[in-house]
Amino acid sequence: MGEAIGIGLKVLRDWHVIFILILMIVFISLANYVIKYKKKPRLPKAKAAPAPAPAPEGENKEATDAAAEKQNK
Repeated sequence: MGEAIGIGLKVLRDWHVIFILILMIVFISLANYVIKYKKKPRLPKAKAAPAPAPAPEGENKEATDAAAEKQNK
């Protein structure tokens, strides 16, 4: 039994085993990242707001005339 433990420790300390173990951990982590990766949804571009409809000339002219009279007084 003691001999099997000694052989097991020698195997675990071998650089080949350590290298392959590290390589497997990196590979599994990369695969896990790729599987769970989700792209963020693109935000829709804000459409330019349509220009407000121009006010009829008669109403607009009266409003500016009234404002001009208040400033003159």
